[in-house]
Amino acid sequence: MLVQEPIQKIQMLQESFSPAEAREIISSMIEPYLKYYNLKYMRSWEVNHGFDSTAIERKINRLKSMKRELEDSIRRAEAQGKRLNLESLLDLRLS
Repeated sequence: MLVQEPIQKIQMLQESFSPAEAREIISSMIEPYLKYYNLKYMRSWEVNHGFDSTAIERKINRLKSMKRELEDSIRRAEAQGKRLNLESLLDLRLS
């Protein structure tokens, strides 16, 4: 069992936003990860066309799914004329 030693926790975001603002913020948080894993996939594929892409594809699909779920929530808030409270915590640990 891996023990993860806490290093630092930082409250990155805790604020209310309109659906449009929330959509922009969430997209700006998820898109870099998608780009990172897509680039990692392409680099691995260039080196070895037969590489095991399962782990990277799982991460990409999870991020895409998460983004779709968040978009659905934002659309519901938008339809109801509601604002969204966004909270983001950065939890840095040694592993």
